Amino acid sequence: MSMKKMRRLKYICSPYYSSRPDLWFQNLYALDARSFISFEWQYVYLRIPKAANSTIVRTLTSHFPEPLLEAENVHEIKRRAKHYSDLNSRNKKMIEEFYTFTVVRNPFSRILSAYLDKFGGGNKLSQFGEAVSRYGEEGNISFNAFCRYLADGGERQNAHWMKQSRILNIASKIDFVGRFEDLEGAQAKILAGVRTRTDADRQDLRDGPAATGASEKLLHYYDNECIDIVSYVYREDFIRYKYSKSLL
Repeated sequence: MSMKKMRRLKYICSPYYSSRPDLWFQNLYALDARSFISFEWQYVYLRIPKAANSTIVRTLTSHFPEPLLEAENVHEIKRRAKHYSDLNSRNKKMIEEFYTFTVVRNPFSRILSAYLDKFGGGNKLSQFGEAVSRYGEEGNISFNAFCRYLADGGERQNAHWMKQSRILNIASKIDFVGRFEDLEGAQAKILAGVRTRTDADRQDLRDGPAATGASEKLLHYYDNECIDIVSYVYREDFIRYKYSKSLL
């Protein structure tokens, strides 16, 4: 049995995913890593890449500290967090009462941000860069090539550009969906929703990779081809989270 099949079997056999056959043929390795569960503070945060998830994790652990997650590096905090695949039969039932939330982002700016972060400053993800280059003129990893790659099934390959609706389908329920475009307001509602004491002196902390400024660069990168591809591939995100398909 291949390593990929063994890893899939590990997730399918876990108490949480064994009861979710609708997810068995998804990329569970990538999806599961987006769940961030705190038993101490009784919340589940569904982390959407390229939607300020590092900032939100840092803010959560600042307001609601717990020994298990103490670390300087936010990536280490994410690694130490519990995920759906870590649940046993008893605490699988417990999380049904936990406050579950996420923050989503306009698909146009999110996909451009993923491209700029992973390919704009050089080929950071070599295994994907080679695949994307096949869709570009003379092997270039252009934004048009990236969009063509997404349209040909690439959307499923990595959580940084995976449909937000695909990621969020792993949750049995979501209590609050905030927006990246109103991050301050979203974070305030998240902190209040955890329903526990907060320390008013703590700061909301910016973390994660440097901002790509994708929202201000849409017109520079999107031509009609890219608009059509992203509008189609991410149509469920546009509809479910009520984002306009106009760049303006």
